[in-house]
Amino acid sequence: MPRRIYDLATALAGVGRTAEAIDHYQRALQLRPDFVMALNDQAWLLATREPAEGGDPAQAVRLAEQARELGGADSAPCLDTLAVAYAADGQFSDAMLIADRALELAESAGQTTLAQRIQQRLTLYRAGQALP
Repeated sequence: MPRRIYDLATALAGVGRTAEAIDHYQRALQLRPDFVMALNDQAWLLATREPAEGGDPAQAVRLAEQARELGGADSAPCLDTLAVAYAADGQFSDAMLIADRALELAESAGQTTLAQRIQQRLTLYRAGQALP
């Protein structure tokens, strides 16, 4: 059941229905609090949206840290989300540190596209900027 709710949340996010997606990720997490993918994806949405659109950088950091603790410590996508959340919350030194690790993991796993995106984000963090 949590997987179906997660899949619906992902579909909603994909078509720009962010508020509904966030609600569905939350429902999936109520049923399965250790659902790393739901934690990660909800954190991404909360970190990359303006508050008027449901964004909440502090909550994004909490969720992304929880995803890392539950198994995402060696996952480039999870660490990338944590770095994005840190930057959205104004924690740029933490964002750079985590993004460097995510970049290492992405490169060693041959995830070229992800590595390029992380490198671009690192440039923003070094300039004291979050994702637009």
